[in-house]
Amino acid sequence: KGLNSALLAVNMYYFKYVLGRVDLVPITSVALTMTGVLSNLAIPFLTKKVGKKRLYWYGSLFSIIPLAVLFVKPVVPSAALIVLITLFGLISTVPSALAWAMLPDCVDYAEYVTGVKGNGVVSSTFSFMNKFCGAIGAFLASYLLGIFGFAANQEQTQTVLFIIVVLRFGIPILGYIASLLSMHFYELTDERNMEIRHALDERAQF
Repeated sequence: KGLNSALLAVNMYYFKYVLGRVDLVPITSVALTMTGVLSNLAIPFLTKKVGKKRLYWYGSLFSIIPLAVLFVKPVVPSAALIVLITLFGLISTVPSALAWAMLPDCVDYAEYVTGVKGNGVVSSTFSFMNKFCGAIGAFLASYLLGIFGFAANQEQTQTVLFIIVVLRFGIPILGYIASLLSMHFYELTDERNMEIRHALDERAQF
């Protein structure tokens, strides 16, 4: 989430200083919103087909593609930009939504291991970390831009433009790579979750 906040913090800077096309901001925002709705409608069906863990992994992997294209070539024709951002919105919604959908599985696992039902603790900790990392991400984005000489409403140096691109596309790519690596240690497949849920139900009868 902190990485996403870094992305959002420099989004306007990317359109204003790198592209010089602030008029595209509302268009891409609508595209992201619409694709988010479509993805959320498809997630239940896709989850049944491949499982939450695998779907989260694929969603994180394929979210990297449009970001990588724009990182390598940040200035592209308007049509290509809209297509790439639409594609990113369609794919990236999947891991974002699944992170919340996987939270109850983590709660069940914690109860299974410790014997303590900590719904409130896990949920509040997750929410706190989202907000905390969001604040840190936004601060770091502003801090880095300041270090390299960013000045609002002026023509930016090539170094500043590069930092904007790194924050807008490069840092989120690292975030998705971290998500892919974390899934290697995440053992809660759908089958494992069913076993845990069954064990908890049996435990509750005694």
